[in-house]
Amino acid sequence: MGHLGVLSKIKQTMTKIEFIKTFIKKPAPVLICDTCAYLDIIRLPFRAKKPKNASDIIQSIQVFYDMLKEKKLYLLLPDIVEDEYITNSHNVIKELDNHLLKLNNDIAIYEIIAEKLFMTNNTNIIASENLKNNLSNTISKIHKKAKKIKREQKLSHLASSRMLECKPPAKKGKNSLADCYIYEFTISLAKEIRHIDTNATIGFLSSNVEDFGRSGHEPQNIQSDFTQYGISYFNHWAQATYNII
Repeated sequence: MGHLGVLSKIKQTMTKIEFIKTFIKKPAPVLICDTCAYLDIIRLPFRAKKPKNASDIIQSIQVFYDMLKEKKLYLLLPDIVEDEYITNSHNVIKELDNHLLKLNNDIAIYEIIAEKLFMTNNTNIIASENLKNNLSNTISKIHKKAKKIKREQKLSHLASSRMLECKPPAKKGKNSLADCYIYEFTISLAKEIRHIDTNATIGFLSSNVEDFGRSGHEPQNIQSDFTQYGISYFNHWAQATYNII
């Protein structure tokens, strides 16, 4: 897994009911993430607004992976998330390439000026390929520990109806089928878990604030569903990791 965007598909999938049986045997916090959460790992170099934000998020991702590795929580992916990541990652990688190219160009200009003014030759050019490969490996490691859940026809129908009715996260004039499916899956899974464990920790991670809203400021129907089924909603990895432990 040395190239960014080349994600090895999880070969073993399970049904939602099979996961519930696993959960009954070994209860643990559950986090469902959408495609944006995966893509955010690639976007981190050009989306983080401050160095501290980047530091907090990358550290939280490492903590999250350690918890996954130690089987202290479950990361669940509707299979549509994997498909969407593979489809959309190429454009995000281009964004990262352009960002790093401009960054290195700016650094090179700075160094030429500094060398002439201060007689110093301090090279700080970023090792772009190393950074990209490390981000790639981070996604791959997390992905291998996730549980991929098979698509359900019933949930697909509910997602289609939600989109046609333009109920959030659907929006008029936008193909929101994937978002609607992920949402219906999240609600359906939470219902099943609540039948057997009213105190279980269930989280949903998405930075897609345009459609799902910001944490604490979701559209009314989403907020109502999340409250009813005890789903904590997070907008970034640090928020999810440290609140789901």
